[in-house]
Amino acid sequence: MTQNIDASGTISLADQKKKLYKLLQTAFELELGTMPPYLMAILSIRPPHNRVASNIIHEIVMEEMLHLLLVGNLMTSLGGSIELTEGTIPTYPLRLKFDDKITFEDRQFDVNLAPFSKETIKTFTDIEQPRDWELLDQRLMFVEIDVPSYTVGGFYAAIGTTLKNLCQQYGEKEVFACDGSKQVNQAYYWWGRGEPIIITDLESALRALSIIVLQGEGTSVAQFEAQGKPFENRELMAHFYRFREILCEQCYRPGDDPRKDPSGDRLDVNYGPDAVFPIITNAKATDYAAGSLLSQLNFDFNRRYTLMLTQVVDALNGTPKVMYTAIMNGMHGLMPIAAKMVAMPIEGDRDGRTGAPSFEWIDPFS
Repeated sequence: MTQNIDASGTISLADQKKKLYKLLQTAFELELGTMPPYLMAILSIRPPHNRVASNIIHEIVMEEMLHLLLVGNLMTSLGGSIELTEGTIPTYPLRLKFDDKITFEDRQFDVNLAPFSKETIKTFTDIEQPRDWELLDQRLMFVEIDVPSYTVGGFYAAIGTTLKNLCQQYGEKEVFACDGSKQVNQAYYWWGRGEPIIITDLESALRALSIIVLQGEGTSVAQFEAQGKPFENRELMAHFYRFREILCEQCYRPGDDPRKDPSGDRLDVNYGPDAVFPIITNAKATDYAAGSLLSQLNFDFNRRYTLMLTQVVDALNGTPKVMYTAIMNGMHGLMPIAAKMVAMPIEGDRDGRTGAPSFEWIDPFS
């Protein structure tokens, strides 16, 4: 890519913004990439089992949706746009690269569309892990997820630093050139903790990035410990610690050491076959016989899923009112289809597995 450089040797604001757009596009793909695995963990649970765990994961999914929205608002505020194509929709196992030069060296792992299990919840905690958490069981798996820092939070910190530098160099009015009228506000999204932020300057941009990090991995463990009574306010508990509660099958109580297992009330978790459907992991459309009911349901799910994502991106790229339609009609329409699939045995499957949506791209307008 040719860069425009002025007489002083400075790269133009437009070219520097292009680099920032690339980071934000990656952030969008990251947030989107976590949602189908979290949803599949919920959908694989046989009612009425694991209600508390299911509610925890559902709350986290809605907050990931908020994070997706905040990334989109930030992109719009800078004059960029989110891209959604067959090439940018996440595929599983997840192999999302943030930067080819810097990797997640200490914990490389695969993110799957998999049933609710201890291994699945462990993967979710790995995704959300704070920057100074000390793993007791280092784990290497075969598929890498490369990130430009030790944690996802570090990635967002890098975006914040880039914004600060651009504002210092060019001024906030030049950097945040678009007004907030094309961003998604509370009128079109109100689920989960937190709320949409209309981004017009550096302060509102950093506040949006802070919400994403605090809700995900939270503050550093050291900062959390310094609060005196960690876990006193459950509404402020980060995703990492909420997944840890499921993993440890126990709730945190005020004053618990964030580096140790929770010591509060027991949390009823059941990974047995009576509580979890044996869904196929990382389903593909080709796993279902042509013309079968599972194949038809999967096609319908994927068509609706792609349409919903298209609407979400339209909302983030300047038509905010479409977000309401995407959530109310799109997401709510997907769940009944998925619920049928996970309870339906795959015909002729030697392992006795049930179906699961594949979350693959299908042109919704074809």
